[in-house]
This record gives sequence, structure tokens and C-alpha cells, in this order.
Amino acid sequence: MSRAVREGDRFAAGAQGERAFEGTIDRVACIGEGRGGEGRGVGARRLCREQVMTGTTGSVGAWRLVRRIGEGAMGEVWEGASPTGMRVAIKRIRGSLLADDRVRRHFIREARAAARLCHPHIVDMLDFVTVDGASALVMEYVDGEPLSSWREAPPSGMQLLEVVDQVLSALAHAHARGIIHRDLKPENILLTREEGRLSARLMDLGVAHFRDDASRDRWSEDTLVGTPAYMGPEQALKASDVTPETDLYAVGVMLFELVTGRLPFEGRSAMGTMMAHLRDPVPPLALRSEYVSQKGLDVVVRRLLAKVPSSRWRFAVQVREALSRCTLQRAGDPPSRPRVLRLRERVEPPAAREQAERLGTPCTGLTVVRDAPFCGRDGELAVLLEAASAAVQGGHTRVVLVEGSMGMGRSRLVTHLREVLEEEGRMGVWRGDARGGQGDEAAIRSAVAEGLHCAGFSGPEAEQRVSRLLERQGVSAPAEHAALVAFLEDAGEAEVVGGEEARLALVDRVTRRASQEHPLCLVLEDVHLTNGAPLRLAERLLLERAGSGPRLVVLTLRPEEVPARGDTRAALDRLLASGSGRVARVELARLREPSMRRLVRAMVALPDPVADAVALRAEGNPLVAVELVRHLADSGRLERPGAVPDASELLVDWPDGIQALMRQRIDAAAHQHGERALGVWMRLAWLGSRFDVALALERLLLEGPALARELEAALAAATVSGLLVEERRDVFRFEHALVRDALRDRVEGADEVREQALRAAQARERAHAGADGPHLLLVARDYLVAEARDQAADAFLRAARSARRTGRYSDACEAWQELAAMLEGPAARGDMERGVMLVQALLGLAEDSLLLGRFEDAAEALERVDATCAPAGVATPAKAQRLRAELEQRRGSTRTARALYEDAIERFAAHGDMRGGAQARFRLGLLELHDGRLSEAEAHMRQARQEFELVGDVAMETECFSTLGRTALAAGLHDEAAGLIEKARYRHERAGYRLGLAHATLNLAEVELARGDVPSTRRHAEAAWALFGDVGAEHPRAHATLVLGRAAAQAGQTALAADHYAQAAEAFSLLGDPQALAIVRLCQALLDTEAHQWESAVAHTEDALARDAEERIDDTLFVDLLLDTGRAVLLGGLGDLALRLLETAAFKLRRLGEESVHSDRLDEVQYLLLELRDGGLSHTTGPLPAVPPGRGERLDDL
Repeated sequence: MSRAVREGDRFAAGAQGERAFEGTIDRVACIGEGRGGEGRGVGARRLCREQVMTGTTGSVGAWRLVRRIGEGAMGEVWEGASPTGMRVAIKRIRGSLLADDRVRRHFIREARAAARLCHPHIVDMLDFVTVDGASALVMEYVDGEPLSSWREAPPSGMQLLEVVDQVLSALAHAHARGIIHRDLKPENILLTREEGRLSARLMDLGVAHFRDDASRDRWSEDTLVGTPAYMGPEQALKASDVTPETDLYAVGVMLFELVTGRLPFEGRSAMGTMMAHLRDPVPPLALRSEYVSQKGLDVVVRRLLAKVPSSRWRFAVQVREALSRCTLQRAGDPPSRPRVLRLRERVEPPAAREQAERLGTPCTGLTVVRDAPFCGRDGELAVLLEAASAAVQGGHTRVVLVEGSMGMGRSRLVTHLREVLEEEGRMGVWRGDARGGQGDEAAIRSAVAEGLHCAGFSGPEAEQRVSRLLERQGVSAPAEHAALVAFLEDAGEAEVVGGEEARLALVDRVTRRASQEHPLCLVLEDVHLTNGAPLRLAERLLLERAGSGPRLVVLTLRPEEVPARGDTRAALDRLLASGSGRVARVELARLREPSMRRLVRAMVALPDPVADAVALRAEGNPLVAVELVRHLADSGRLERPGAVPDASELLVDWPDGIQALMRQRIDAAAHQHGERALGVWMRLAWLGSRFDVALALERLLLEGPALARELEAALAAATVSGLLVEERRDVFRFEHALVRDALRDRVEGADEVREQALRAAQARERAHAGADGPHLLLVARDYLVAEARDQAADAFLRAARSARRTGRYSDACEAWQELAAMLEGPAARGDMERGVMLVQALLGLAEDSLLLGRFEDAAEALERVDATCAPAGVATPAKAQRLRAELEQRRGSTRTARALYEDAIERFAAHGDMRGGAQARFRLGLLELHDGRLSEAEAHMRQARQEFELVGDVAMETECFSTLGRTALAAGLHDEAAGLIEKARYRHERAGYRLGLAHATLNLAEVELARGDVPSTRRHAEAAWALFGDVGAEHPRAHATLVLGRAAAQAGQTALAADHYAQAAEAFSLLGDPQALAIVRLCQALLDTEAHQWESAVAHTEDALARDAEERIDDTLFVDLLLDTGRAVLLGGLGDLALRLLETAAFKLRRLGEESVHSDRLDEVQYLLLELRDGGLSHTTGPLPAVPPGRGERLDDL
């Protein structure tokens, strides 16, 4: 729930409280997703800029007014339109009533109620606008008639019962979320037809009552709320004294009216009508003339209209079950029969970004912020529901402990449990919370008060309620009455009640009697804040006693905050030991990354990279994700106009509230385990989010063996306190980055910070014995914090080169980028040595960015090279020219790239740099190979090989052999290709260059794939995959996975191929390579066409084309796949998609040049396009024809 609404819920509902809430809800709007795809929603809030309401025409916020469609005593209703043209209904307060606080509170109350609901039979609110005292509700537009139209034209019996069932389904949804309508009548139910079926839509929640409203709705206690004709007796006596049974009474009145043609209770005035509800007996159900018979309906109506709420059904679903067995027959209709009941109708809200696009609101600027949805905890929920079912079936008590660290979603899980149990009518739920309560039994007391409808009442009123309850349960003992009243009035811990044992026995008796009426779920939250009373109560309830009914006790706690000794720990241990198989534990771990992404996307409309960054930074903690979203919205960072915001710019700090919670948690752990343990934790925090024991030991040994001896005890204490998690033996991680950062923040003074960072860097160097590896980037960062700039620069260089050698190009880019940022600082200006290193870093960044397909990053790095060289009067390095050539090649400008390569070769020659010239010539050979100019490619590659041999670069010389092999493969010379690549493999293996060996092995797998030798392909690809894994080269390893997929597809192993493709797609997505991902998508599309899964084929193809539109992919394999996929979808009858694929392939083949090996394929594509446009292939189902002779003259016309 957004902060504005959370704060508003705590305000009193008196005039002052409602005005206070209105001040916060001015910034709140609710967004939902429509029935046909637009505007339907749940609990969405938009923290937005000021919205302007203009006159009687024009607009209301983002919504355009179209025409007035109705008016009443307090307001008027307009038809409106969203920015995307979606029809809406807009409710506005009359100008003369803008100053009426009561009217304005009606609007606010309706906004609060609608924000919680998402149901197919409830009209949705899409927006809430209030500016300068003027308020309006924007709702889903429902084109239909009110249920009151049936007074004159009664429907068939089946239709009537179906619509009443829909209304009850909507009420079940609302009641489970703590909302009671209080003004249920035919005028507040709209009927519309959807797909030929009548659908009821409940509306007008302006006087809704909230179960969790601490104010008890005192602003309306002395005011008539509702419509007298449909008002329950208890509501007539007191507007706030309502329960879900009050709405069910109104359903009974409507059902009586629709079946008989008249109201069950009438008077000459409103007062007379209310008195009739209170005193008159229920009249017989005399059917109106249109109906000829009914079965069971009279019994249902009579129970619904019972004077005492406890005599009615408790849950709407129970009424639905009773109605499903009833029949109502209209003259001339076919015989009716009992209906099959669908218990739950759920509508999942859409992702916020999808919703914002449908409504026409931008993803930045006006940001949609939603309540955190329930997601990622289905397994935990299943355990709770299974325990509830076991309790009901066995007629006994079950206990479930829900354990989780701060922010893991304990409260959200039990909230959803309550919604499911009450919506389906399985159990009534009594819920209490130890937070903010007085005394050890505060959670128990608040749960009992809620269950007995005594929350917020005291004095004589509380005594009357307790008396009515005990009388109904057949208990007449005055002592029981006095004890229960004292307990509920917070005097329960006084001697008048007789101590804890007597109080727990009292609660046992109360819950036992309640569970005999209906199964009961008792939820007690945050029991770690008590001295164990809730745990002792659960232990007592487990004891079997005569007359006990089904009870489920759910206790939530943070296990790390339960002391190792004391009453709470003892009570917990006894409960677990005495469970006899009826005590279960649910441990809430971190949410998985897909669930975190879904959580963030449901809450806020953000560009995907930013939403993913939020989910990633939250590290599986739902509360952190929610607070990050609110923090971004509150800070105004999401409202910046212009381009998509950068995640690194947005997520620069943590929300204050979360930081404060983490500090409290660390303080509690330090208080329990001592300052020495805290000192060790603070030092370990400088080792990063994850570390092993060897590294931790090296760090502590830098300050002496005495501190090192504290390590084992400190690790155990941090693990018990939940600050650390042992991932595997001797490897630990901080529970969250917030814990690590909070411990770091305890280091005071700049000198101490530098000292801690320096020692962390030294410890890493010692732990890895000076070897290269991924740890070097962390070492460099520590040196940078320690202001040891020379050591930092050296570590960044080593980190980048190490990452490049092992194929971790993303890590390499990160190291180059951070090194450049350090060298570009003011301290580096005028320093020639640093200037040279800066150019080296920028060129490395450009080179590795190109390898990852990050063209914009590469271009920016090359511009920074020019900006660095120009002021010093230094010519741009030849290597920069080579990289520009490669950039132009990747962007599709082949001619420009060729000229730049030739210029780079001349520049290298002028400087006598044979190695650099060979590199440029090597890249030019690859360009010619890519374009299919095989003779030119072979000539350049042979010359490059000779030059590499002269300068002694064995690795690159060997790469030339591999590339010559790929050239032969492109020419169809498979044997020659295999020989050259085998030679390269031998050289790499002899030199011990495992990465080169892996690349050559993968090239050999591609040769075998072209030959059609699937077993050999698989053997070589698997070997390459393993080698890439050994050296940590994730990018080429993903290519090996792709080759394995293609081999499986060629062998007809569809399932295996799909699995390999999915793995490759996930890897390329994580590595940020859109071009490779597009190739995988086309491979998946081809596989789909073979399985005739056309919908999936279209989706994969569209994804590939979208990526090509952004990246302009000219990879030869991609072009071949475009043609193959085009032919395949054409055979499937998808002519339009085939046309797009073939046109894209033709464009790329023309750009590759007609002198290349692709010229024959270009002729083939152009012929297919010509036939397709002429209509000759629009319904092809057989083999596609080859290009006939004599048709070449028509190809130029294209």
C-alpha cells in the first residue's frame, strides 16, 4: 500500500481525520485494467503532479469530459475519455457542495474502498482527482441498465439467480478485504451483456465501512447511512454497527423484492420502514405472477432476513452454495436445474507499465505506484491452506509458524491467506499484531476483540456486546463475563483476571466456542516482540478438549530476533516439541528474481532496465523493493521529462526508513552478541556482499592473531542474528546489501574509511596470492576508496585484461569504464602518463563494447579518445581508427568500414606498428568474409597471418588459421575448413591457450554441423562448452549452447533443441547481446514452425525483427535464418510475416553486395518476393519453387 494511503488509514474518521487523509490522497490516484483490455485494476496508486480540473467541460486531470449522463443530489456523472480514447464515467461533486466536508468524505471513502478491489463484478475506479477542494472519481464506463429495471420486467428464474450469485461473488471479494458496502440496493447494481451473457457490476462504495478502520466510523454513528428499504436492523440502530451479514441482509431484501414484486418491509416514512425491519416478521415469499414455482428460495430468503446477524449466514459464499441448490421457474421457460458453483473469480491486475500505456500515461513523469501484489509465495501459501484443510477435516487445532527476516513478506502472506479463507468461506479469521500494543498479550487481545466485533469499543458498549455474545453461546456465568470484559479493555493483565494462565484459558474457551460455530483461524503477528504468551497460547490450544472445533493458529516471527535464552525461546522450543505432527514451519526465503521483477512491474510503470535494476538491488527482499519504488516516486526522480532515465542515476541511495530498520537490527544483534562481534562484522563488510572464510581470515590477520581468533564466533553470531547467510561450506554472504552498507557506515572518519578499504584490498591480494581473476575489480575499487590511485589503476588494468582473456567482456567494460572515470578526474589533468593510460582505457572500453554489441558505448568511448587527444595536440591513435571501422561495420556501413580499415592499416604502417597493422588487416579479412568476398578475405587473412608470425604473436597467427577455416566453410569447402581449424586447435593446445582452443573447437563443431554430422557436432560443441566454462568465458559459451541447439534441431530432437535455445536466450539476455539473442529467436521460430506452433513462431519472429530494427544485424547466419524462417512461415500460410522476413533478407543481401557468395540467395529471395506480391504464393502449402531460368530480367524491377 502506498505511504499516502497507509497514513490515511491510521487517521480518525472524524472531520479532522478525514481532512487529514484528504491532504494525503490529493496525490493518490487508482489505476486498473479494463474488461476488454483497458482500465481494469486493483489497489493502484499514482503519486502524481498536480492535476487540473477545468470548468463544466474540458478535462478532469488526464481525462476528457464528453457529455453529462446523469446527476443527483450531491453530484453529476459525465461520460469521459482517456488519452487513448477509452470510455470512462466521471463522478463530480456539485459546485454548491464543494465546501461540504461530509460530501467530500463520501468521495474519499469510495476511493479508498475501490483501491482494494479487483473483481469482474465490481465497477473499477480508474482515477481520483482532487484539486483546490474539488473532487472527482473516474470509473470504468459500464453501458447497461440498473438492476431496478427488473422490477417492471422480471427475467427468467435462471437469469435472476445467476445475477444474484454474481453480486454475492463481488461481496465475498469485498468482505474478505475488510470492506462492507452498507448501501446495497438494485440502483447500485448495473446489468450489462458480455459475450452474450448477463453480467452484474456492483458500484457506489461511497458509504463503505472498513473493518480495519480504527476510528469505528464515528463521523456517521449518528447519521443515517444507506437506504432504509434495504437496511439491516443493526444498521438502522447504528450506522457503524455493521458486519458482512449486514450486506447479506440487503441481498435478502433484493431477492425478496425481485421474486415477489414488492419489498418485505415498508412504512409510511423512512423511520417507519426501519422500525418494520426491527419488529415485523418476515412475510411469506409469495411469487409474482410471472413466476410459477420455486424450490428452496423461501428458506434462503428467510435466513437472510433474520433479525439477529448471527442467525444469518456468515460468508457470502455460503449463500451462494445455498442458492446453487434453489430453482425459480418463470412461465414458458424450460425447467430450471441447480447450477454449478464457481467459488472464486479472480482478475490479476496488469503490470503497471502495460496499464499506463493503455491509459495513455507516460512511463516517466506521472508514475503509477501500486500496492505490492501477492507473488512468489505460492508454495508457502499452499502449506498454510493445507494446514487449514487438515484442521477442518480433523476437527482439531493446527499451528503454523511463519518465519522470515525483515521485509520477507510475512504480513503480506497472512493477509492473502485471510483473503482466500474468507472469500471461500473456509474459516473466519481473527487477526492481532504485537507491534505497538501494550503488554505481552496485545496481539491476542486485538485478535479476540476483532473476532468478537469489540475493537474500538469500551465501557457499557463493550459490556453489551460481550453479554450478547455469551448469551448466544449459552454462557451465563457472571465471572466469565467480567473476565472477558476486563481482558478486552486492556485490564487483562491485572489480578482481577487471575494471571496469564487464567487469561490464556479464557481465550481458549472463547476460541473453542467460536470454532464450534465455524472453523476459526487465529493469526498472531510478530510474536518475537513478546515474552512468549502467543506461543504458550498455541501450545495450550493444541491440547485436545471436549467440544473443540477446527482451529488454525498462525504465528509470524523473525527467528533472528528470538533470543537464544529466555521465555520466548523456551516457549518456542516447547511448542515445537509438543506439536505431535500438528505444528508446521514455513520459512520465507528471498524471492526469486522473476518474482521480484514481477513485483516491481506490477507496482510502478518504469522502463524495463530501470525496473530490472530496482528488482536486482532489492536482492530478493520484497519490502526493500517496495520502499525503493516509493522512494523513487517520493523523490520526484521518475518525473523528469525527456529520455528514459538511467538506473544508475536513479538508484543512488537507500530509503531512510529502510536504513533506519537495518540500523535497529544491527544494534539489537550487537547488544545480544557484544561489541567485539560487531567490530568483526564491520571489518567483514568491507570484503563485499559475499566472502569466504579464507579471505575473512586474511583480513583479520592484518590486525593480529587475537582478532582472527574471534572470527568463528563472530560468523556464528551473525548467522544466528540473520545478518549473514552461509551459502555453502565456508562461504558467507550478507543477508542484504543494506546490512553490509549499514555496517560500513559505522566506520567513522575519512582516515578510518581509507584504512578499512586499504586492508580489504590487501587481504584480497593475499588470499589470491597475486593471481588474476574476477576479484581484481573489487581490489581496484578498494584501492580507489583508499585513495591509493596508482595501485587502483594497476588493479583496474589487470582486471580488464583478465576479464577479456576469459571472455567476461561485461566485466572488462566495467573495469575500463571505472579506470577511465578515475583518470579523467581533475588530479589527472596535465599528466602525460595518466593521459596515455586514459586513452588506453577508453580504447579498451570501445573494443570490448563492440564485442558485446554496445555500439553507443563504443562510439562514446571513441569520442572521449578524440576529446583527450585534441587538447594535447596528439593525433588520434591508429587503433581508434580500426575500432571506428569495426563500429561502422557492425552498424551496416560496409563501404565506410572498408575505407577506415585501409586507412588504419596505412597509419599503423607509418608508425612501424606491424602488430597493429596485422590486427586491422585481420579485421578487414573478417569483413570480407562476412560480405562473402571469399578471395579477398583469404588474401587479407594470409597476409595478416604472415605479419603475426613475424612479430611472434602465435595466438593471433593461430586465429588466422581458424578464420581461414571459416572462410573455407563459407565457400562450402568443408574438408579444407576442417583441416585449417584442426591446425589452429593443435597450436592452441600446444601453447596452453585454453580460450583459443575452445574457440577453435567450436568452429570445428560448426563445420561438422554444415556437413550434417550431428554426433560430431555435439561432441565438439560440448567440449567447447566445457572449456569456455573452465575459463569463465560466458559469451562464447552461450554460442556453444546455441550450436548444440541447432544440432539437436537438425536431428529432430525438438524438446532438446528448445531447451538449448532457451538457455542460450537467457544467457545472451543477461550478457546484453541483442544481436545474438535475435539469432536465437529466429532459431526458436524455425523450431516452432516445424511443430506447427504458429503463435509462438510469430512471437519469436517479431522479437527478432524488433531487435534487428534497433541493431541492424548483418550476421550471415542471421540472414540465412531470415530466409529459412520466411520460407517456413510462408508454408504455414502467414503471408504477411513471410513478406516482412523476405524483404528484410533481401535488403541485407543487397547491402552485402552482388559479387558475394550471397548473390544466388538474393536472386532466390527476390523471386519469392515477386511471386508473393503477385499473389502466386499467398496460399502455398507445398514445396516452394526454385528460381526458373529467364526470370532474372524481372528481378531488377524490384
